[in-house]
Amino acid sequence: MSKPERTLENLKGGAEVLDTLREEFAQWLEEANEEGQREAYENVLGHVDAMVREYAQRLQEVEAQLEAPPGAFGA
Repeated sequence: MSKPERTLENLKGGAEVLDTLREEFAQWLEEANEEGQREAYENVLGHVDAMVREYAQRLQEVEAQLEAPPGAFGA
């Protein structure tokens, strides 16, 4: 397995974990009873969403590398 392929698999695994965290925090947010709890979960959920976007960007970059002709990215 090449380095970009390993990177792609690692990113996919990380993205799956982040999706699971996002689902759990979203449910906790729905169940929060106090304003302070809701605010905290909204902040955490916002951070997880930002990380999900970052992982999606990285996935696109690695997929582009894998689709490019050899040597196109200085490999």
